[in-house]
Amino acid sequence: MHTLLADHPLVAHKLTMLRDASTGQAILIDAANEAGRLIELIGDTPVGTIVTTHRHADHWQALAEVQAATGAAVAAHSIDAEEIPVTVTERTMNTRSPRST
Repeated sequence: MHTLLADHPLVAHKLTMLRDASTGQAILIDAANEAGRLIELIGDTPVGTIVTTHRHADHWQALAEVQAATGAAVAAHSIDAEEIPVTVTERTMNTRSPRST
């Protein structure tokens, strides 16, 4: 896998995708904002999963639109999943301490 980074003045964060070089399938990390621009940057790359790193809104403001455009599953930690405004289809669990809100 390798990382694609796209930094654009209209996007307040870097677009980070991990893409499997053999299949072309990608994982997007945080659909933070500027949904239209993110969708443009993703282009025809097949995104299988969008990972939302935590519940803070600055990490998911474009999530619903990007998920709808890509058809990707959404993954988040089980502690954060209920606070994310889309259906989280993949919930992770680990032994980290709960994050304060």
